[in-house]
Amino acid sequence: MAGNCPGLYIHIPFCSRRCGYCAFASGLYSAMPADAYIEALWAEYERAGLRGAAFSTIFIGGGTPSVLSIPQLRRLLSMLPIVEASETTIEMNPESTDTEKLVLLRDLGISRLSFGVQTFSPHGLRLLGRAHDADTARQSISDAVKAGFHSINIDLICGWPGQTLESLGLDIATGANLGVAHISCYNLTLHPESRLAAIMEHNGLKMPGDDEARSFWDATGTAMRKAGLDHYEISNYAKPGFHCRHNCAIWRGGEYYGIGLAAHSHVGGRRYWNTENLEQYLDCIAKGQDATEGGEILPRYEKAKETAIFWLRLAEGIEADLFAEKTGYRIEKLYERELPHLLAAGLLEWYRRNGRKCLRLTKAAYPVADSVLVDLA
Repeated sequence: MAGNCPGLYIHIPFCSRRCGYCAFASGLYSAMPADAYIEALWAEYERAGLRGAAFSTIFIGGGTPSVLSIPQLRRLLSMLPIVEASETTIEMNPESTDTEKLVLLRDLGISRLSFGVQTFSPHGLRLLGRAHDADTARQSISDAVKAGFHSINIDLICGWPGQTLESLGLDIATGANLGVAHISCYNLTLHPESRLAAIMEHNGLKMPGDDEARSFWDATGTAMRKAGLDHYEISNYAKPGFHCRHNCAIWRGGEYYGIGLAAHSHVGGRRYWNTENLEQYLDCIAKGQDATEGGEILPRYEKAKETAIFWLRLAEGIEADLFAEKTGYRIEKLYERELPHLLAAGLLEWYRRNGRKCLRLTKAAYPVADSVLVDLA
């Protein structure tokens, strides 16, 4: 598949349980709304003129796509050119994974699985409100490996109250020993109105302070290196050859279509997004209307800055000539005021990759990457 093709994201907004920290557009699964929703996805897909289109990558996320039944998964995947894409990912949760689903996904051409594990700690799973236990998580990953999947990611959460450096290291080692090729490790984001925020306030629990957060960051890097996983993006680690192609394309400024509730698209310089209200989404699609809630076209200058910020998330950084070709701006001129300060502070650095001039975050900048990238916004 040509690398210039856009990516495709499909959103499945159903879960078996809403986690205590969740702020995504999702709700509890039941068969009839899910049936209607999949038919709506079909209708939106065709209305967008995507039948017969080519995609470089396909990512089915949520929510929890694996909560769908076998017939629903088959119906969903039947509309997508899965075998033509270079990478096809579906998000899974351990409690809704079984051998029959894994075999179906394998046989229909899914090449990459992403499991929402978050932690293998029983205490951590209870605190986070996850629907699975540690044994179920381990078993689901083992079953996926036995089914023939080689490209498997697990999501881990770092910084939940009560987590220790030892438990974090054990989470990473457990995943690596089970055969996963990719681990995404995200800091816990606490939304004020979430159930977890209320639990923490009631029990006097606190988020990690700056020093503790830095200790977790350092421990994560050490454990990932020991597991043979390269740090290729701020929150992502992978064995060689197992980077997430879908996300990498987006971080490099690639285009993508989003189908489904709250899905975002970025095509032809325009960014737009669907409603987050399920009833409204289904009603719009049933009436043959657009479910888009909003959109914008960024000026070229603002788009160039956005592309730079996303691209700098990658450890490889920005290839200067390629950035200029893609955006029409030299990175040196785009940030002629900001670069001298950030270079002098040791937060950004120039280097050469394959003889080409590149700009990247330094290792020292990674723990404070968000604040560095804000300076470039």
